[in-house]
Amino acid sequence: MSSQQIEMKRWHHIGFIILVGILMAGITLSLLWSSAFAGFHVGGAGNCGNFSEAVRLAEDEDIVAQMVPARDSGSAVITKNLRLSGSWVPSVNCDENNQYFTATSDYLAYGFQYGAPFSRTQLYSNSGPVLELGDVSDPGFPNLDKLIVEHFILTDTFATDGAGIHGIISGSAEVLLDNVWLQNNDVSNDGGGIHLEVRDSSNLLIDEGGFFSNTADNHGGGLYVELREGSRLAISNTNFFNNQALFAGGFEIHIYDSSQLSIINSQIQNNDTNSSNGDGGGGQIILHGGSVVLDGVTIEQNEAGNSGGSGGGLFLQMDGGQAVIKNSRFSDNNANSGGGLYVDSVGSDPTSVTIMNTHFENNAPNAYQFTQSGSGALTTLIQDENILLPAVVKAAAQPIETARITNITLDASFNYIVAYETDNFTPAVPGVHLHFFFDTVPPDQAGVPGSGPWILYGGSSPFTQYSFDDRPFGPYGAEKMCVLVANPDHSVRQGTGNCFKLP
Repeated sequence: MSSQQIEMKRWHHIGFIILVGILMAGITLSLLWSSAFAGFHVGGAGNCGNFSEAVRLAEDEDIVAQMVPARDSGSAVITKNLRLSGSWVPSVNCDENNQYFTATSDYLAYGFQYGAPFSRTQLYSNSGPVLELGDVSDPGFPNLDKLIVEHFILTDTFATDGAGIHGIISGSAEVLLDNVWLQNNDVSNDGGGIHLEVRDSSNLLIDEGGFFSNTADNHGGGLYVELREGSRLAISNTNFFNNQALFAGGFEIHIYDSSQLSIINSQIQNNDTNSSNGDGGGGQIILHGGSVVLDGVTIEQNEAGNSGGSGGGLFLQMDGGQAVIKNSRFSDNNANSGGGLYVDSVGSDPTSVTIMNTHFENNAPNAYQFTQSGSGALTTLIQDENILLPAVVKAAAQPIETARITNITLDASFNYIVAYETDNFTPAVPGVHLHFFFDTVPPDQAGVPGSGPWILYGGSSPFTQYSFDDRPFGPYGAEKMCVLVANPDHSVRQGTGNCFKLP
């Protein structure tokens, strides 16, 4: 094996380890959430009261359900384990301000309707950031362990830092921002939409997000995050569009120690810096150690400093650490140097950049540029994964019986309509069948002799035996429904199904 082949194999392995580590953190977050049910505090339109009062009244592990029409958040400070749930609509006026329901069934029976994920509640603030996470002046800080914010548009707010969300995630806390848009926000310093420090091995997950037309007078038009002390940020299925800052138009992320960043299946488009020498039109990642993986990311039509800065698509500054960019595309980005990607190794520690199966098109003045301004060694590897291997004839494998959920919707009666497919078998009871369960149940507990709960099923698609009322819906609740193939004795075959996000 040649030295080049050995190096390629080594970087394949490193990239896989980084990605698996980040994904496992997300999986652990899902599995740690229990099946506890929680009460609902209602805020918003229809005489339902106001958001900040609902947050104040909510007890730990409750749900704050906010109506769709725009409301002032009162710059609510979040110091409890909550699910902040938007996209709700009252069918009649609430009986009283900040009404409280003790169970999901009571809340739904009252007549509230749920429009997620297609509608979102709008919150703004006239007194600072829309949401403040944690209170550093509180003797009990860090205040929260788990927080879910879902189905909101945080919009039209001015603040010093992080007009949409500002604060500190600490003490190994886990925060999920699901289907949250940051839109038309402006700050006089850093992070037009979000400004967060994530530390103490904490996790921040942003899924199905959007950063649209946010501005910052300094760094990070859409988002500014610092990852410290082994913390993790995972961004997936998220758009950064038309954000602007002096430096780092779309986002700026600092990675310290052994912290990890992943950006997966996301779009970074039409962002720019408004300084003549501003770097990182699409975004800027600064590594002081740690690692970053970009996988399935499209970075296009971004500009750095009116073509006077570096890194039109992405500026990567490295003082140690390693970066892997794979299955991605850089196109039509502009800068003075490194039109698509600019990498600068600035410190004394060794750094490495691996680019695999990634395409660069129409970037000006060049696709990428690597600079070593520090004394540390910079290792780069650029390769296309289209590698032809000798054909090996093997005996045909025994067909494997598998199942997968392909879509989940809610009907008018709040029943989950779960479409699924199977391979190499037809579910039947008695016989080989399916077990459906929420992701609050570990897969090894989803069949005999596990504790469950699960629902066994031997019929055709769709499966309809779970309702919204069955879903554990607090901050420790279910985010996905899962399926596994089950044997006639109701034991399950691990690795034969999947989990799918709940609406």
